[in-house]
Amino acid sequence: MSKITVNDVAEALGCSPQSVRIGLQRGLFPFGSAIKTSSKYTYVIYEKKLKEYIDIWGSQMVMDQLLN
Repeated sequence: MSKITVNDVAEALGCSPQSVRIGLQRGLFPFGSAIKTSSKYTYVIYEKKLKEYIDIWGSQMVMDQLLN
């Protein structure tokens, strides 16, 4: 299993890597965690939860883009 990066998630969701980082830091995304060590964050992405999130919200994101 390969490591999923913040950049991979941003590309899949169609947003910036910084948006993903902030969302993980604030606990807004159910598919990963941001772990603070001293002044730096480490991000962990759970592949199964990311796939579930995209399955649920992906179709809505596509519809939103089509309607706007």
